[in-house]
Amino acid sequence: MNPALARLFEKHHISPKDRYEINQIFGLLPDEKKQNLLRNFWALALKLQKIEQDLDAEREILLPSSIEKLRKAMDAAEKRLAQESAQKEMETLKQNM
Repeated sequence: MNPALARLFEKHHISPKDRYEINQIFGLLPDEKKQNLLRNFWALALKLQKIEQDLDAEREILLPSSIEKLRKAMDAAEKRLAQESAQKEMETLKQNM
């Protein structure tokens, strides 16, 4: 790994996943673009930070509603299973009479 790139990863607190992906792409770039990326790394770090903040906001919005939908689905399934069980018991009782 490029030592300058490694220092930038540390300085800007880049996640391991993003480090891996940037490092993979970095190796494929021509030297001029590598130098440009190193000079303007702060801009990439800001974009990555903005994306992470947007994802966090989406998670905060979506997670509670997803949990509520899941609870409702589980309640409905539980109710359906209870009704099916009650019907089977009633049929068994009718057959035994």
